[in-house]
Amino acid sequence: MAPLNFDRKITLLEKIFIVNRDTHKEIIAKLDYDAPSCPDCGSQMKKYDFQKPSKIPYLEMTGMPTR
Repeated sequence: MAPLNFDRKITLLEKIFIVNRDTHKEIIAKLDYDAPSCPDCGSQMKKYDFQKPSKIPYLEMTGMPTR
């Protein structure tokens, strides 16, 4: 199995940390721009829920189905 390549391909991310766990890798990143204001109500919009942690099983990342 070829090793995964986690080169920085997305330029909008900063502070990328890769943590190796037993069954998965955790990738912790932050967007490098502030979220814009909502055009309708004026409050600050979310960054597409990117701040919420999400875990992708390692097998799905390598192309092997888990189900």
